[in-house]
Amino acid sequence: MNPTKIPVTALALSLVLALSLSACQKKDSEDAVSTAKQTASDAAATAKQVASDAAATAKQAASDAAATAKQTASEAAAIAKQTASETAEKVIETGDALSDKVIEQPERMPEATQENKDTTTKE
Repeated sequence: MNPTKIPVTALALSLVLALSLSACQKKDSEDAVSTAKQTASDAAATAKQVASDAAATAKQAASDAAATAKQTASEAAAIAKQTASETAEKVIETGDALSDKVIEQPERMPEATQENKDTTTKE
């Protein structure tokens, strides 16, 4: 082998090796960038899904709370109506009982005196 060709061959081999190494490093950098992009995309998709799930959960909770409030208000109205009805019945019963008592005991009614007659308003 020619002694001058050895250094040239070594130089050529070194150049090929350096280019190959540079290409590998470039490929590794591209892979790293691609992996980082994919990871960021996955993280964004996950965050979007979590936000969507949280919004759906909040919407459902609000709907449930509204339904519960409506039901509670309806039950309270029914109780108030029943209580008012029972109270009205008791007032009527009490009024009837007092009316009967007054009719049964007319002697307890004050008699009109001359003094009372003067103070009454004439219609």
